[in-house]
Amino acid sequence: MRTIREEGSNWLAKIPEIQFKLNSRYDASRKLSPFQTVYGFNPKARPATLPYPQPIYLDAPLRHTTASGNLNQAKINQTTQANKHRTPEPKLNIGQKVLLSTDNITISSPNSKPKYIGPFKVTTINHWFNNYSLDFTEHPDLQLIHNKFHISELKPYHTNDPTKFPNRQLHQPPAVEGERFKVSKVLEFRSELESGKRQYKVRWAGYSPKYDEWVNAEDIDHDLLEDYWMYGKQDATLARRPFNTKPWSKRKTGEEIREMIRSEREKIIRSSNQKIVVCVKGKHRPIKQKELDRILRSGTLSVPIAR
Repeated sequence: MRTIREEGSNWLAKIPEIQFKLNSRYDASRKLSPFQTVYGFNPKARPATLPYPQPIYLDAPLRHTTASGNLNQAKINQTTQANKHRTPEPKLNIGQKVLLSTDNITISSPNSKPKYIGPFKVTTINHWFNNYSLDFTEHPDLQLIHNKFHISELKPYHTNDPTKFPNRQLHQPPAVEGERFKVSKVLEFRSELESGKRQYKVRWAGYSPKYDEWVNAEDIDHDLLEDYWMYGKQDATLARRPFNTKPWSKRKTGEEIREMIRSEREKIIRSSNQKIVVCVKGKHRPIKQKELDRILRSGTLSVPIAR
Protein backbone atom coordinates (compact mmCIF):
# COMPACT_ATOMS: atom_id res chain seq x y z
CA MET A 1 0.00 0.00 0.00
CA ARG A 2 2.99 2.29 0.55
CA THR A 3 3.92 1.73 -3.09
CA ILE A 4 0.50 2.92 -4.21
CA ARG A 5 0.71 6.11 -2.14
CA GLU A 6 4.19 6.90 -3.40
CA GLU A 7 3.71 6.17 -7.09
CA GLY A 8 0.01 7.03 -7.30
CA SER A 9 -1.22 6.25 -10.81
CA ASN A 10 0.38 2.79 -11.30
CA TRP A 11 -1.65 1.01 -8.62
CA LEU A 12 -3.13 -1.42 -11.16
CA ALA A 13 0.30 -2.80 -11.99
CA LYS A 14 1.07 -3.31 -8.29
CA ILE A 15 -1.97 -5.50 -7.56
CA PRO A 16 -0.11 -8.84 -8.14
CA GLU A 17 2.67 -7.77 -5.77
CA ILE A 18 0.14 -6.69 -3.09
CA GLN A 19 -1.73 -9.98 -3.46
CA PHE A 20 1.52 -11.95 -3.11
CA LYS A 21 2.49 -10.12 0.08
CA LEU A 22 -0.93 -10.61 1.65
CA ASN A 23 -0.90 -14.33 0.88
CA SER A 24 2.58 -14.64 2.36
CA ARG A 25 1.71 -12.89 5.62
CA TYR A 26 1.35 -14.91 8.80
CA ASP A 27 -2.25 -15.26 10.04
CA ALA A 28 -2.56 -15.19 13.84
CA SER A 29 -5.82 -17.19 13.85
CA ARG A 30 -4.75 -19.96 11.45
CA LYS A 31 -1.11 -19.77 12.64
CA LEU A 32 -0.24 -20.27 8.99
CA SER A 33 -0.06 -18.01 5.98
CA PRO A 34 -2.57 -18.50 3.12
CA PHE A 35 0.25 -19.91 0.96
CA GLN A 36 1.17 -22.40 3.69
CA THR A 37 -2.47 -23.44 4.06
CA VAL A 38 -2.96 -24.04 0.33
CA TYR A 39 0.48 -25.08 -0.95
CA GLY A 40 2.31 -26.13 2.19
CA PHE A 41 5.08 -23.50 1.98
CA ASN A 42 5.70 -19.83 1.27
CA PRO A 43 7.10 -19.33 -2.24
CA LYS A 44 10.00 -16.94 -2.78
CA ALA A 45 9.31 -13.67 -4.55
CA ARG A 46 12.60 -13.63 -6.48
CA PRO A 47 15.23 -16.25 -7.33
CA ALA A 48 17.90 -16.52 -4.63
CA THR A 49 21.60 -15.89 -5.42
CA LEU A 50 22.64 -18.53 -2.89
CA PRO A 51 21.31 -22.07 -2.54
CA TYR A 52 18.75 -22.49 0.24
CA PRO A 53 17.18 -25.61 1.78
CA GLN A 54 13.81 -26.80 0.54
CA PRO A 55 10.94 -25.93 2.92
CA ILE A 56 9.26 -28.70 4.86
CA TYR A 57 6.19 -29.82 2.93
CA LEU A 58 3.04 -30.70 4.88
CA ASP A 59 0.36 -32.98 3.49
CA ALA A 60 -2.86 -31.24 2.41
CA PRO A 61 -5.20 -33.03 4.91
CA LEU A 62 -2.84 -32.19 7.76
CA ARG A 63 -2.60 -28.53 6.68
CA HIS A 64 -6.34 -28.14 6.41
CA THR A 65 -7.01 -29.91 9.71
CA THR A 66 -4.41 -27.79 11.50
CA ALA A 67 -5.79 -24.52 10.05
CA SER A 68 -9.37 -25.50 10.91
CA GLY A 69 -8.44 -26.42 14.49
CA ASN A 70 -6.51 -23.19 14.95
CA LEU A 71 -9.48 -21.15 13.65
CA ASN A 72 -11.89 -22.86 16.03
CA GLN A 73 -9.56 -22.26 18.97
CA ALA A 74 -9.18 -18.60 17.96
CA LYS A 75 -12.99 -18.21 17.91
CA ILE A 76 -13.22 -19.74 21.40
CA ASN A 77 -10.54 -17.39 22.72
CA GLN A 78 -12.18 -14.34 21.13
CA THR A 79 -15.60 -15.32 22.51
CA THR A 80 -14.15 -15.78 26.00
CA GLN A 81 -12.54 -12.35 25.98
CA ALA A 82 -15.64 -10.63 24.54
CA ASN A 83 -17.99 -12.25 27.08
CA LYS A 84 -15.95 -10.84 29.96
CA HIS A 85 -17.55 -7.46 29.17
CA ARG A 86 -21.09 -8.79 28.63
CA THR A 87 -23.89 -9.75 30.98
CA PRO A 88 -25.55 -13.14 30.52
CA GLU A 89 -28.61 -12.94 28.30
CA PRO A 90 -31.94 -13.58 30.04
CA LYS A 91 -33.73 -16.85 29.43
CA LEU A 92 -37.25 -16.10 28.17
CA ASN A 93 -40.14 -18.51 27.77
CA ILE A 94 -43.24 -18.49 25.60
CA GLY A 95 -46.00 -16.54 27.32
CA GLN A 96 -43.59 -14.54 29.46
CA LYS A 97 -43.98 -10.75 29.47
CA VAL A 98 -41.08 -8.57 28.33
CA LEU A 99 -40.31 -4.90 27.77
CA LEU A 100 -39.18 -3.69 24.34
CA SER A 101 -36.43 -1.10 23.87
CA THR A 102 -37.38 1.95 21.78
CA ASP A 103 -33.84 2.68 20.54
CA ASN A 104 -34.67 1.43 17.03
CA ILE A 105 -38.41 2.22 17.00
CA THR A 106 -40.02 5.52 16.00
CA ILE A 107 -43.20 5.88 18.03
CA SER A 108 -43.16 9.55 19.13
CA SER A 109 -40.92 12.58 19.32
CA PRO A 110 -37.40 11.82 20.63
CA ASN A 111 -37.80 14.00 23.74
CA SER A 112 -40.97 12.28 24.99
CA LYS A 113 -40.22 8.71 23.90
CA PRO A 114 -39.87 6.27 26.84
CA LYS A 115 -36.80 4.03 27.02
CA TYR A 116 -38.93 0.84 27.09
CA ILE A 117 -42.51 0.07 26.14
CA GLY A 118 -44.73 -2.84 27.04
CA PRO A 119 -45.17 -5.32 28.48
CA PHE A 120 -45.70 -7.76 25.59
CA LYS A 121 -46.09 -11.53 25.59
CA VAL A 122 -43.51 -13.75 23.89
CA THR A 123 -45.20 -15.89 21.22
CA THR A 124 -42.34 -17.75 19.47
CA ILE A 125 -38.63 -18.27 20.15
CA ASN A 126 -35.74 -18.86 17.73
CA HIS A 127 -32.87 -20.03 19.95
CA TRP A 128 -30.47 -20.35 17.03
CA PHE A 129 -30.52 -16.61 16.31
CA ASN A 130 -31.76 -15.47 19.78
CA ASN A 131 -34.83 -13.87 18.19
CA TYR A 132 -38.19 -13.56 19.94
CA SER A 133 -41.62 -12.76 18.47
CA LEU A 134 -43.96 -10.54 20.49
CA ASP A 135 -47.73 -10.22 20.58
CA PHE A 136 -48.84 -6.80 19.24
CA THR A 137 -52.55 -7.67 18.77
CA GLU A 138 -53.64 -5.35 21.60
CA HIS A 139 -51.48 -2.47 20.34
CA PRO A 140 -52.82 -1.16 17.00
CA ASP A 141 -50.22 1.63 16.92
CA LEU A 142 -47.49 -1.05 16.56
CA GLN A 143 -49.13 -3.15 13.85
CA LEU A 144 -46.83 -1.75 11.13
CA ILE A 145 -43.71 -2.84 13.05
CA HIS A 146 -42.25 -6.32 12.51
CA ASN A 147 -42.78 -8.22 15.77
CA LYS A 148 -39.50 -10.21 15.80
CA PHE A 149 -36.65 -8.80 17.92
CA HIS A 150 -33.20 -9.84 19.12
CA ILE A 151 -32.69 -10.60 22.79
CA SER A 152 -30.56 -7.45 23.12
CA GLU A 153 -33.73 -5.35 22.51
CA LEU A 154 -35.72 -7.07 25.27
CA LYS A 155 -35.68 -7.39 29.03
CA PRO A 156 -37.96 -9.39 31.35
CA TYR A 157 -40.94 -7.58 32.85
CA HIS A 158 -41.33 -7.87 36.63
CA THR A 159 -44.56 -6.81 38.26
CA ASN A 160 -44.27 -4.71 41.38
CA ASP A 161 -44.65 -6.45 44.74
CA PRO A 162 -46.68 -3.97 46.84
CA THR A 163 -45.70 -5.77 50.06
CA LYS A 164 -41.99 -5.12 49.44
CA PHE A 165 -42.16 -1.84 47.48
CA PRO A 166 -45.46 -0.08 48.30
CA ASN A 167 -44.20 3.31 47.12
CA ARG A 168 -43.46 2.04 43.60
CA GLN A 169 -47.07 1.20 42.82
CA LEU A 170 -48.50 3.71 40.32
CA HIS A 171 -52.07 4.75 40.99
CA GLN A 172 -53.38 6.49 37.90
CA PRO A 173 -56.30 8.79 38.74
CA PRO A 174 -59.64 8.22 37.01
CA ALA A 175 -61.47 10.77 34.91
CA VAL A 176 -62.62 13.89 36.75
CA GLU A 177 -66.03 14.01 35.07
CA GLY A 178 -67.21 11.62 32.35
CA GLU A 179 -64.25 11.40 29.99
CA ARG A 180 -62.71 14.65 31.22
CA PHE A 181 -59.20 14.22 32.67
CA LYS A 182 -57.12 16.70 34.63
CA VAL A 183 -54.15 18.25 32.82
CA SER A 184 -50.98 18.75 34.85
CA LYS A 185 -49.30 21.12 32.37
CA VAL A 186 -49.12 22.09 28.71
CA LEU A 187 -45.87 21.09 26.98
CA GLU A 188 -45.99 22.16 23.34
CA PHE A 189 -48.09 23.83 20.64
CA ARG A 190 -48.49 22.90 16.98
CA SER A 191 -50.80 23.19 14.00
CA GLU A 192 -51.86 19.76 12.71
CA LEU A 193 -50.38 19.07 9.30
CA GLU A 194 -53.50 17.80 7.52
CA SER A 195 -56.40 19.69 9.12
CA GLY A 196 -54.59 22.78 10.41
CA LYS A 197 -56.22 22.43 13.84
CA ARG A 198 -54.55 24.10 16.80
CA GLN A 199 -53.26 21.41 19.14
CA TYR A 200 -51.34 21.28 22.42
CA LYS A 201 -49.34 18.42 23.88
CA VAL A 202 -50.42 17.94 27.49
CA ARG A 203 -49.16 16.01 30.51
CA TRP A 204 -52.04 14.31 32.32
CA ALA A 205 -52.08 14.68 36.11
CA GLY A 206 -50.88 11.48 37.77
CA TYR A 207 -49.53 9.95 34.53
CA SER A 208 -45.97 9.49 33.31
CA PRO A 209 -44.53 11.24 30.22
CA LYS A 210 -45.22 8.21 28.00
CA TYR A 211 -48.93 9.11 28.19
CA ASP A 212 -48.40 12.64 26.84
CA GLU A 213 -50.97 13.35 24.14
CA TRP A 214 -51.88 15.97 21.53
CA VAL A 215 -55.26 17.57 22.32
CA ASN A 216 -57.27 20.12 20.35
CA ALA A 217 -57.06 23.64 21.75
CA GLU A 218 -60.83 23.95 22.26
CA ASP A 219 -60.76 20.95 24.64
CA ILE A 220 -58.28 22.57 27.04
CA ASP A 221 -59.17 25.10 29.73
CA HIS A 222 -58.17 28.64 28.83
CA ASP A 223 -56.26 29.25 32.07
CA LEU A 224 -53.86 26.38 31.24
CA LEU A 225 -53.14 27.89 27.83
CA GLU A 226 -52.63 31.30 29.37
CA ASP A 227 -50.17 29.93 31.93
CA TYR A 228 -48.29 28.14 29.16
CA TRP A 229 -47.81 31.19 26.95
CA MET A 230 -47.03 33.55 29.83
CA TYR A 231 -44.95 31.40 32.22
CA GLY A 232 -44.34 27.98 30.64
CA LYS A 233 -41.25 26.65 28.84
CA GLN A 234 -41.74 26.96 25.09
CA ASP A 235 -38.46 25.40 23.93
CA ALA A 236 -40.22 22.40 22.37
CA THR A 237 -42.60 24.67 20.46
CA LEU A 238 -39.84 26.86 19.08
CA ALA A 239 -37.37 24.05 18.34
CA ARG A 240 -37.27 21.22 15.80
CA ARG A 241 -39.47 23.06 13.30
CA PRO A 242 -38.78 22.14 9.64
CA PHE A 243 -37.66 25.02 7.40
CA ASN A 244 -39.03 23.70 4.15
CA THR A 245 -39.65 26.21 1.34
CA LYS A 246 -40.63 23.73 -1.38
CA PRO A 247 -43.97 24.81 -2.89
CA TRP A 248 -45.28 21.24 -3.26
CA SER A 249 -44.61 20.35 0.40
CA LYS A 250 -47.45 20.39 2.93
CA ARG A 251 -45.12 21.56 5.70
CA LYS A 252 -45.06 25.24 6.63
CA THR A 253 -42.03 27.38 5.99
CA GLY A 254 -39.99 28.72 8.88
CA GLU A 255 -41.56 32.16 8.58
CA GLU A 256 -45.08 30.69 8.54
CA ILE A 257 -44.34 28.65 11.67
CA ARG A 258 -43.01 31.67 13.56
CA GLU A 259 -46.06 33.70 12.51
CA MET A 260 -48.38 30.89 13.60
CA ILE A 261 -46.76 30.74 17.04
CA ARG A 262 -46.78 34.53 17.40
CA SER A 263 -50.46 34.86 16.48
CA GLU A 264 -51.48 32.02 18.81
CA ARG A 265 -49.65 33.59 21.73
CA GLU A 266 -51.19 37.00 21.11
CA LYS A 267 -54.65 35.47 20.73
CA ILE A 268 -54.46 33.63 24.06
CA ILE A 269 -53.03 36.55 26.02
CA ARG A 270 -55.40 39.11 24.44
CA SER A 271 -58.48 37.01 25.24
CA SER A 272 -57.29 36.49 28.82
CA ASN A 273 -57.10 40.28 29.36
CA GLN A 274 -60.40 41.00 27.61
CA LYS A 275 -63.31 41.64 29.96
CA ILE A 276 -66.74 40.10 29.31
CA VAL A 277 -69.98 41.37 30.83
CA VAL A 278 -72.04 38.44 32.03
CA CYS A 279 -75.13 37.81 34.07
CA VAL A 280 -74.32 35.64 37.08
CA LYS A 281 -77.16 34.81 39.45
CA GLY A 282 -79.16 37.83 38.21
CA LYS A 283 -76.28 40.31 38.51
CA HIS A 284 -74.30 41.92 35.67
CA ARG A 285 -70.59 42.31 36.12
CA PRO A 286 -67.41 42.30 33.98
CA ILE A 287 -65.11 39.29 34.25
CA LYS A 288 -62.01 37.97 32.50
CA GLN A 289 -61.81 34.88 30.31
CA LYS A 290 -60.08 32.90 33.04
CA GLU A 291 -62.95 33.50 35.48
CA LEU A 292 -65.49 32.80 32.76
CA ASP A 293 -64.05 29.31 32.25
CA ARG A 294 -64.47 28.56 35.96
CA ILE A 295 -68.08 29.79 35.91
CA LEU A 296 -68.87 27.71 32.83
CA ARG A 297 -67.61 24.59 34.59
CA SER A 298 -69.74 25.37 37.65
CA GLY A 299 -72.91 25.87 35.52
CA THR A 300 -74.04 29.14 37.16
CA LEU A 301 -73.82 31.36 34.06
CA SER A 302 -76.66 32.96 32.13
CA VAL A 303 -76.14 34.12 28.50
CA PRO A 304 -73.28 36.70 28.14
CA ILE A 305 -74.75 40.06 27.13
CA ALA A 306 -71.74 42.09 25.99
CA ARG A 307 -68.00 42.14 25.44
